[in-house]
Amino acid sequence: MSASADEITTLSNRLLLLWLIDDVAKYYSIGETKAQKLAYWSQLEMTKQQEKGLSYHFKKLTYGPFSETLRADLSWMITQQFLEVEPLDAGDVFWPSYFGKKIISDFHEMFMRNRSFTNRISGVNNEYARYASYKLVDIVHSQKHPNGKITIHDTPPQAEILPPLSFEAAKLRFDITESELETLEIYLDPDFYEDAVAGLHSAQQEPLLRLDEVF
Repeated sequence: MSASADEITTLSNRLLLLWLIDDVAKYYSIGETKAQKLAYWSQLEMTKQQEKGLSYHFKKLTYGPFSETLRADLSWMITQQFLEVEPLDAGDVFWPSYFGKKIISDFHEMFMRNRSFTNRISGVNNEYARYASYKLVDIVHSQKHPNGKITIHDTPPQAEILPPLSFEAAKLRFDITESELETLEIYLDPDFYEDAVAGLHSAQQEPLLRLDEVF
């Protein structure tokens, strides 16, 4: 399998976002607002070191840095059963499902090889994950825009805050081997899940394999 730069970026984002959520969910609750802020801070730390791991485009909205693509990735992971979700009055809370945890476990070697990125995420989580979402919004609004000229609070709505680091500018990139790409194509392919679930529901007899045994 030969993946394009865009495909590698999508895979890296989803894998690291899943790892981030799993790391936080071991000790604290996490919803979209917290995920957005922690991912922003993690990507900012990577960008400062010219490391291309998380590669979202963050702009200024009411609650600070926000990425449309990150929101789409969260929805995709919930739809594909990599995240469990519990609707609450204050907003949805989610955590890795059995399948989400299995990806993290099965690709342990890949995450270890890319521990420069997971270490940066862990460092941000250690500093900020304990705070409630509303507190994180206050904290990020008081911080400087990455260009250092104004605060996030004073940044105009919809203005760019943090773009993805380009491949050319990166000194270190999230590394996925050809073998891992081939396996991930199966794990993360939406059609694979749709076919698997449809096959189980349409079976006329007890299936030889349960869905959780496919992996």
